[in-house]
Amino acid sequence: KTALDAQKILSILSYWEITDIFEEGGQNPEPFSQQFGIQTIHGVPKPVWRAFEFLRCTGVTKQPIKVRGEYNTVDVIVSRNDTHLNILATNYNWVKQPITTQTVDVVVLDFPVALTPVAVMRQIGGGHADPRAAWIKMGKPVYLTQDQIAQLMDASTVLEVKNYPYTIDKPFSSITVTLTLMPYDVILVAFGAGEAGQA
Repeated sequence: KTALDAQKILSILSYWEITDIFEEGGQNPEPFSQQFGIQTIHGVPKPVWRAFEFLRCTGVTKQPIKVRGEYNTVDVIVSRNDTHLNILATNYNWVKQPITTQTVDVVVLDFPVALTPVAVMRQIGGGHADPRAAWIKMGKPVYLTQDQIAQLMDASTVLEVKNYPYTIDKPFSSITVTLTLMPYDVILVAFGAGEAGQA
């Protein structure tokens, strides 16, 4: 959300910090101790890590779009480079502010006809890329076994749906992608050659 808001006014943005291995005040042994890192002390990616992976996929050229639907907490940006076009959408509001599931139609204008028509959707949220929830189900162990770390790594992966549906507007100059975002979801829809979504 912050990155999408700031892209209009900043050319670079950093995040504090990479890991929860943080000695100020003493090292907390719990894997999810409300530290600032985008990885746990065991290297398990948090949702914010996955969000940065999505941001890395955005291109350098903004694509013209229209967004249809009744929404007030959804942000969308569409960008492309030489090989990919990516739709990045978030549904976010500040803590203790109202937020609901919202559906939007993203109309991508002047769609590059050279790109593959296959869309790949990746999602953070809805039970995906949520290792903390998996840790809670384990009983919140303070000291993790290697097997538990492996389970949390698996739980940190995003949902991926290949051949995500969309409609082609006639004559072929734009496409429409319908996205349903639950509270705090982040969704990336990628069109392109090879590994979809790579910048």
